[in-house]
Amino acid sequence: MMSRRYLRRGPAGADVAVALQSARPLVEPDLSGDLLRTRRRVLRRSVRRGKPARRLLSCISVALVVLVLWQWGNAGWILIKAQLAQWLIAQAWEQGQQTAGNAEAIKPWPWADTHPVARLRMPEQGVDLFVLEGAQGNSLAFGPGHLQGTALPGDGISVIGGHRDTHFRFLRNLHPGDNLHLETRTGRRLTYRIDQRQVVDSRHTSLLLPDYPATGLVLVTCYPFDALDPNGPLRLVVWAREVDGDLLDLAEVPLDMRDSHPLSFSL
Repeated sequence: MMSRRYLRRGPAGADVAVALQSARPLVEPDLSGDLLRTRRRVLRRSVRRGKPARRLLSCISVALVVLVLWQWGNAGWILIKAQLAQWLIAQAWEQGQQTAGNAEAIKPWPWADTHPVARLRMPEQGVDLFVLEGAQGNSLAFGPGHLQGTALPGDGISVIGGHRDTHFRFLRNLHPGDNLHLETRTGRRLTYRIDQRQVVDSRHTSLLLPDYPATGLVLVTCYPFDALDPNGPLRLVVWAREVDGDLLDLAEVPLDMRDSHPLSFSL
């Protein structure tokens, strides 16, 4: 604000500077514009600093969404593949039933390294499974597998393994006295009764089977059912004797009449 200064003599002879203000009114400086610009600059700097963090958060969110979608897609594909495999196995079983006199095994698909050898049922629990030849991982992915080296189901003491979280999950609800129904490739229908259950450590225990004519089923799966480690050493072994069949308790079998089979196959 402009002003003019004049000197005049005061009463005591001192010069007094008198400022004569111009006729313009006194206006306070407007700082709101400066404050606004300063605030905007601070905000812009804050935004610039937050951009990397937001970008990282966005990348993590996108990665999580992609992972979830991939898992869903993978699970959906496994389910579709399993359902298709069951249908093909059922078709192979039906063809085998129609040609029971043919010794050649019917494969569910041309490149399959397994084939159905029996059908296991337990209507009370909604169980209807095709037993495949071989207890290796490829077979167990599609159904319970017959352990090679033991008798075929219906022809002696047969060992069948299955995954605890899929096909053999129903074993957790089996109790002595329950019945299982089995159909062989030749059309024979047999009933087996659960005799005993035992949990063994596969690192120190071998499966001992009677080495004499007898009929029965030995069902094996990993244990416990809700364990997080898929490669644990424990196995649940369920012994079942054929109704009206000849299967003695293992404790009654002499040591020199037992045949040892390791429980090392993966379930």
